Amino acid sequence: MAPHRLGVDEVSEPFRITHPIAGGDRCTIVTVPAETVLEIGRHHDPGWPEDPDRPFATRHALSTARAALLHQALLTGLQRGVTDSLVTHELIFGLLDEVLRCGAPRTRSGRKPAAVTVHARDLVEAARITLSECYASPPSLEGLAATLSCSPFHLCRTFRRVVGLPLRRYLDRLRLRLALERLGAGEPSLTALALDLGYADHSHFTNAFRREFGRPPSELRPAQVPSSRDVI
Repeated sequence: MAPHRLGVDEVSEPFRITHPIAGGDRCTIVTVPAETVLEIGRHHDPGWPEDPDRPFATRHALSTARAALLHQALLTGLQRGVTDSLVTHELIFGLLDEVLRCGAPRTRSGRKPAAVTVHARDLVEAARITLSECYASPPSLEGLAATLSCSPFHLCRTFRRVVGLPLRRYLDRLRLRLALERLGAGEPSLTALALDLGYADHSHFTNAFRREFGRPPSELRPAQVPSSRDVI
């Protein structure tokens, strides 16, 4: 599961996406005025870029559990044909606020994050693609590093520096976001879902899910997906 990609479509040129994993990621496109993006961005960082043609401070950012819940609540409502614009728009603005918060270009100390080399980004992207292809039965750290032609230590250090999470935590987030999507689609068996995603059993999966999203997976079936007031 890739992080949120931030971009602006050109009127004269369609937006095209290629994805290295069969099936790709589900893509949700929301159009809002540039001044709205600027208003929300400045709320998180007064130095947010002012160029209306380049309104985002970063091209991509790691999503949070709250962003995933808001996204799933939005999709579930739209799939059910919810026509209440107040509810839908509140979810959209809540999601945009969370995504831009994740992409704020400065650290808590107020300093800009350290620059990342192209080589480091390429290495991390290759690791993420590999994990996305085999999340249920991932390779060992040594095996993954060998596939990527680097040492295990270099892979661990680079991945954490670029992504902000250790490999094992990223893999767990990947599995849990896939679980959230399948629950929203009506997955009937939590045990089968747990095993498909690579968890040892139902209990292991439920505990991990609760740590990430603050509630058990049984509460996030289609009839129980949180509303805007539950998430925002």
